[in-house]
Amino acid sequence: MIKPTPTGYPRLVMPDDPIELEAMFGPEHATPREQAALDSYRDPIARAAFLLVVRCLAHLGYVPDLTTLAPGILAYVGDQYAAVIPPRYFRDRRARRSDMLKVARPILGYQRWTARHAQDLRPVLQYLALEYPRESDLMTAAVARLREWHVELPEEDTLLTLVESALHQVEDATYTEVMQQANATLQQTLQTLLDHPEDQDTLLAMIKQPAGKASVKSMRREAEKLDALAALNIPDTALSSISQRKIVFLAEQANRYTAADLRALSDQRRTLILIAFVIYRRQQGRDIMVEQLDKIVRRLSRTSATRGMVRIRDKLATPPGWSDRTYFRIIAGITDYQTYQGVDFYERV
Repeated sequence: MIKPTPTGYPRLVMPDDPIELEAMFGPEHATPREQAALDSYRDPIARAAFLLVVRCLAHLGYVPDLTTLAPGILAYVGDQYAAVIPPRYFRDRRARRSDMLKVARPILGYQRWTARHAQDLRPVLQYLALEYPRESDLMTAAVARLREWHVELPEEDTLLTLVESALHQVEDATYTEVMQQANATLQQTLQTLLDHPEDQDTLLAMIKQPAGKASVKSMRREAEKLDALAALNIPDTALSSISQRKIVFLAEQANRYTAADLRALSDQRRTLILIAFVIYRRQQGRDIMVEQLDKIVRRLSRTSATRGMVRIRDKLATPPGWSDRTYFRIIAGITDYQTYQGVDFYERV
């Protein structure tokens, strides 16, 4: 019945089940105040139009243009009073819509959207943008907040402009904060992810490769990726001002983009995406190492577990410098299967 647009703005659509229409527009669901207002209209068309106005305001948060509604919705509401609502009923006389809204707003406790509400909403959107990095998610959150305030929704384009502005401001602030804390070589460091050595994939493409089935070979590949990411020297706190959800969102963009796509982005956007990718991929890599080790250990019989764990430790510690990494010290420390317990292991990580 209510379906969001691609931007997240609510729209009224024709439902498959007529019961949904009855639940939203059935006159029997009108409150006493709504019924009193309905009774004040003698013209059946006006009565049906007011029913549409008050129910849309209650369920959608605004009254849509009647020409955008499915004919079946207009027909159902009109049938409640043996009337036919023309799609241009409000367009032909705009005062009809404003007059009916003046009656409906006090009944529902709603306020008309004004410039003051736009000012009140801006700081809220900037705060919510840290949690909702996608435009559609932030739009949905903005709609929910206005519904909570009982403020009539503005036009979709108006609210979308506020949402886009909030996202850009948060991105600018985050970039400024990161660059203030970063060293002068950060851009050059991130560029190594996109460099394309002759006859080789970029470092970004190598890190994106899936881990594969649980095996020592797969663990070594993941370890190589973690080593490469650690060499970039980007701290996990580089994006501490934004939520984990936004870090994941930015990192997923790096997964979708090719190196060429990323080079085409602005320096600011590319920097944030690559930093988020490095931070999130390190988190993933550590989890993958733990999960793969756990699967390997579970495949070993109890009698051969200790011997198998020693072999895993030896193979992983072979490359120079690997045994100095934190995650390898953890793995190398698990040599006695009798004392191995999944919960304790995860807590140690």
